[in-house]
Amino acid sequence: RVWEKYKMRHEMLKDEEGADDDLDDEDLWELEEEEARSPVEAIIISYATYSTQCVAFLFAPLVVLFVQWTEGHVGLGAAYDIKISEFRFFALFNFLMVIPMLIRDLFMHNV
Repeated sequence: RVWEKYKMRHEMLKDEEGADDDLDDEDLWELEEEEARSPVEAIIISYATYSTQCVAFLFAPLVVLFVQWTEGHVGLGAAYDIKISEFRFFALFNFLMVIPMLIRDLFMHNV
């Protein structure tokens, strides 16, 4: 169904003079996708984005500890001029920020 609308719109725009210069194929697909979305879909996309960011935020301290653990082999900290002793401060900051960020998100999303 979407493909038929796309083809019909594409043919219609081809018939007009200079219209195919204004809209590319990607623009036509984006127009069709926006028309087909429902409000519930936007809410689900927003929720999926937030939950993915929340999981990444919860794993951030473990990622810092993993980078510290592999520092001798990978040298990622040396590439950014971070000493091995400084990794514990990054990890501590990430651990301490979990609760305040969750409280902030609670207030932001429920107000």
